[in-house]
Amino acid sequence: MLRLATQLEAILYLKGQPLAKDALAEIVSRQPEEIEEALIELMPTMPTATAPWKWLKH
Repeated sequence: MLRLATQLEAILYLKGQPLAKDALAEIVSRQPEEIEEALIELMPTMPTATAPWKWLKH
């Protein structure tokens, strides 16, 4: 099974638009807090232009 951070990266890439944390949580059947933790985990591995926080709908 893919780790949550990898799943979120793929979803955000395929959607091609910002998504709300709650929407991501619903897609992967997780809590919003888990989504936030996974996105923080992704931050150091992504270039600034594609950083996860730029893909979150506020």
